[in-house]
Amino acid sequence: MVLNPSEIYDKDFKKQIKIFGYKPEDVDDYLDVIATYYDELWSERNKLKEKVVELEKELEHYKNMEDSLERTIKVGQETMEHKKENAKQQANVIIKEAETKAENIIAQAKQKKDKILAEAQDEVEKKYKNFQEVAEKEKLFKIRFKTLLESHLEMLDTDEEDLERLKKKIKNIKAED
Repeated sequence: MVLNPSEIYDKDFKKQIKIFGYKPEDVDDYLDVIATYYDELWSERNKLKEKVVELEKELEHYKNMEDSLERTIKVGQETMEHKKENAKQQANVIIKEAETKAENIIAQAKQKKDKILAEAQDEVEKKYKNFQEVAEKEKLFKIRFKTLLESHLEMLDTDEEDLERLKKKIKNIKAED
């Protein structure tokens, strides 16, 4: 049962005349003290209820702020994750582009190397053919020159023999004369 201060102030007790009972004035005075004390408690209770209501409102405000902050943090984290994922994707694209460029550079360098090697091979083959031609010409020249020298030596040998025969004939002619 809940009593309010006015119920305590307004409470009337039936009066009986008894010889050994309490004095009604003492009871009334004591009830006044209790009512005053109870009135103070009641006022404090009402103030505390108001304070509780205010604190509940404030708590609700802070809960709303907390929810808002949590949503903001969650959105920030999602945004960060999204940006992080985008950065990873961009990094992968850049890496793939760099790999493609590197492969192209390597392919171009290989083509240039192959072209240079082919040209060098062609040049070597041409020089080798020229060398072979020169070697063949030298060989042919040596053969021809050797043949020429041998024929001239033969002619010289023949001329010497002819000269010796002529000398003998001249001697024979002189000896006959």
